Amino acid sequence: MLAAERGAARNTTDAYRRDLGDYCDFLARRGIAVLAASRYDISAYLKGLSEAGLATTSRARRLSAIRQFYKFLLNDDVIDEDPTRNVSGPKSERALPRTLGVAEVEHLLAAAEKATRETTGRDRFRALRLNALLEMLYATGMRVSARCWRVTIACSRSSARAGGSVSCRSTSRRARR
Repeated sequence: MLAAERGAARNTTDAYRRDLGDYCDFLARRGIAVLAASRYDISAYLKGLSEAGLATTSRARRLSAIRQFYKFLLNDDVIDEDPTRNVSGPKSERALPRTLGVAEVEHLLAAAEKATRETTGRDRFRALRLNALLEMLYATGMRVSARCWRVTIACSRSSARAGGSVSCRSTSRRARR
């Protein structure tokens, strides 16, 4: 199926063969024919993999193999309905962002302040800008990401006179105040 139709690599076909073999064994233990499996059976299989401690990526690959298999059977008119159609894949765990310690933040701010004192001309402007951005990030708790450096800062004169406020709009168009 994979090798013939999609030119998949040998390691890929071996992994899919193992994954489908494990799935078929699961169904056989439950007394369910592969062609008669329902989305509930597939969900139960995935739940068992999760309970066994299989990584999210491995469970997603197994579901992909099962989906490919049933899609193949559907295209060849072996089955009438794809049981994987309404099966949702495992959600990937997102790691929490790493935060800087107090000493790291102080060191970073001190380096930016030193650069501000020791530069002149255009470099001084850049150092002042960097220092202001770091101070703002530290004071507001904004996230540092690739997008952070493309933040557009808008500060109106009227709001600056009234005590000041900064409105940041990231590239994802979310407003931060």
